[in-house]
Amino acid sequence: MVRSLIVVLVVIVIAGCSTLGLRRPIADSDQAMFKKVGVASLLGPNFHGEHIGLTVFNNTDYDAPVAEWEVDNVLADRVVELLRSTNRYEAGRLDLGGMSAKQLIADQKLLYSLAAQQGFDALIVAIPGVSENAHLVHTGYGLDDRSVIIVKRQCIYAAYILQVLEVASQKSAGWDWGGGGPCEPGSGEQVVPFKDKFDDYTENEKQILRDRVTAWIRKSVEISLDYLNLAKSKSMEK
Repeated sequence: MVRSLIVVLVVIVIAGCSTLGLRRPIADSDQAMFKKVGVASLLGPNFHGEHIGLTVFNNTDYDAPVAEWEVDNVLADRVVELLRSTNRYEAGRLDLGGMSAKQLIADQKLLYSLAAQQGFDALIVAIPGVSENAHLVHTGYGLDDRSVIIVKRQCIYAAYILQVLEVASQKSAGWDWGGGGPCEPGSGEQVVPFKDKFDDYTENEKQILRDRVTAWIRKSVEISLDYLNLAKSKSMEK
């Protein structure tokens, strides 16, 4: 219950919406003002595993540090790459100045201050967050495994909000749920057998999880930037 309330508050404060779930693309007038865009990802270094069974007694979840996966770098670098490909923006990574994701999420003014110091007029920031309709235990990224009688489903997920911020006005210009929603499109089939501890996975299984997470992170960024009217990737063009 406490976690749900925290997610709700983060969405209201960061997304700047009074009604949850109302994704907001960038207005043309705002896009015209964006010249130099800073990018930061604050999802953190932990992989989350969660199993939901028939009753709460069958449920289990864990966090595992996977800093070597460099998920935040993967996400931020993909945003920068896609923005630069439009030839409309000068995009680069925001130097976080040694501050932690926890600090920056708790006090958004720190983000604006860093951006102003580095000459950015807009920021694109990825923060952990998810709609309550997704029914996930954790935000961030991980493996969601559900088994109820004969119904079994798995989902590699990236549960985050991609937020666009105007530095001068210190206001939100728009936002989207990462990828429009946390789970890979068409997901459901087993990725790897779920295990109660991350260390119980084989090295090959860990590599499969890493590859699937980072691939979905990269794709989800494309989907969100397209929705936000900031960049249209080649893979999304018809």
